[in-house]
Amino acid sequence: MAELALLWQVLQQPPPDGGLWNGPKVADWMSELKGYKVCRQRGWEYLKSMKFRLRVPRPEHQESDWEHPGFALLSIKPILIR
Repeated sequence: MAELALLWQVLQQPPPDGGLWNGPKVADWMSELKGYKVCRQRGWEYLKSMKFRLRVPRPEHQESDWEHPGFALLSIKPILIR
């Protein structure tokens, strides 16, 4: 349990190589702590057990421009049905 408390404290800081914490990074950190190889899946399981989630914004298409006056949705005219 002391390992999980220490891991919780470590996860509050950014990982050493930057970016976001993920299963392989947690497994590498745990491997250094324990002195033997911890598989990547186990790193992900540690993250899930602590209720961490993947929080990455969805990518946007580079050519999408909602502000452009010629955008397709803005050029649609309403149809009246009688």
